[in-house]
Amino acid sequence: MTQIITRSGTVVDLLNPKPDDIHIDDIAWSLSRMSRYLGHTLGIPYNVAQHSVLVAEIVTEKQAAAVALMHDAHEAYLGDIVGPLKDHLIGYEGVAANMQHVIHRRFGLPWPVPPLWQEDVQDADRELCAVELRDIMPRPNMPIGPANYPIPVTKLAISTVHTEREAYDAFIREYRTLWQRGLIRT
Repeated sequence: MTQIITRSGTVVDLLNPKPDDIHIDDIAWSLSRMSRYLGHTLGIPYNVAQHSVLVAEIVTEKQAAAVALMHDAHEAYLGDIVGPLKDHLIGYEGVAANMQHVIHRRFGLPWPVPPLWQEDVQDADRELCAVELRDIMPRPNMPIGPANYPIPVTKLAISTVHTEREAYDAFIREYRTLWQRGLIRT
């Protein structure tokens, strides 16, 4: 069986998702309760919803903000699997891409994502990951991957880690703002 039940009570088939099964409240709820870095952050857990909102806020191409907000939305259905493991999970990339495609269809986002937007979202995500490593992660006792996330010269900082409720509310607010700007549909 490849089905899950979401907070809204919707049954979603992970291998055959349908746009009508995707709900913004389910995405915001799940991502606000999902810790990045498996919860190994300093202080309270830093969640995927706050990360997604920050990526949407820092993209330079504002037309790409809705794509940025939803860049990890598939994790609301598939979980947040740490990067070093993803490459070793046979078939995961295809399942995640299919889920992301269905999410894009549901919210009227382009698929495939235009290359300029994709690059902008990836750059913003990489910049934020570097800032997260600097601001909310313990200092490793051995080198691990900072070459992949060089700390940029940036004014961006994570000074507050949101609670689950604050992150949920921020995600929904960002979604509504993007909807009012005509960048995403309900």
